[in-house]
Amino acid sequence: MTARDLIQHALQELGALATSEAVSNADAQASLIRLNSLLDAWQTERLTIYNLDRTAYTLVASQASYTIGPTVGADWTCAVRPTFISHAGLLYAGSAPNVEIPMKMLTDDEYAAIRIKSVESTIPTWLYYNPTYPLGTVYLYPVPSDATAQMILYIPVPLTGGLTLDSVLTLPPAYEEAIRYNLAIRLGPIFGRPIDATVGMMAVESKATMKRSNPRVDDLRVDPAIPGSRGPAWSIFTGGQ
Repeated sequence: MTARDLIQHALQELGALATSEAVSNADAQASLIRLNSLLDAWQTERLTIYNLDRTAYTLVASQASYTIGPTVGADWTCAVRPTFISHAGLLYAGSAPNVEIPMKMLTDDEYAAIRIKSVESTIPTWLYYNPTYPLGTVYLYPVPSDATAQMILYIPVPLTGGLTLDSVLTLPPAYEEAIRYNLAIRLGPIFGRPIDATVGMMAVESKATMKRSNPRVDDLRVDPAIPGSRGPAWSIFTGGQ
């Protein structure tokens, strides 16, 4: 299915096109702007993202921060600027077997509380991500003193805009219907069409169905400061606390 096909189906749902009628190029271009805008907005919604990409990046000795995104010239490149980073680790590929050491993801307050951010170590243990724009910025602490290890990032890969009318879309289950009905809602005002109640209901239900396929289960943790928690415990999954 191309973007043009999806637009034509959305206009048919809206009642702006008959089933045997082809969309004009002018209407298709106007609709494409709304389609790309829709996909751009969905990048900010966690449950519209179905994939986490595990990618290895190269470290530079004594470099504390790294830019990340699709732009040429970024320290680390990826398909889109991440809205967040799910997990991070250090990979020591020279060992047998290779060892990936998980890193703690810092909040804004935790990173701000570090008084001397230039401290160096052979093994950085904390990572702070600031989703600056157009490139995000990753900060490591302590600053890696050598480039022995590789940085492993688990990055969300959302649907992206920038489509042309001839772009071929390969979508996971439930996505085509959700995009079609929600695009129809967005096209209603520019085509002067009232939104049918059934189309509005399908837009809500199809997006909910899409989102229900994307939740990820997190490990339940107990703060060791809570009385009765017995402090941190050894994990058989990570080989640490």
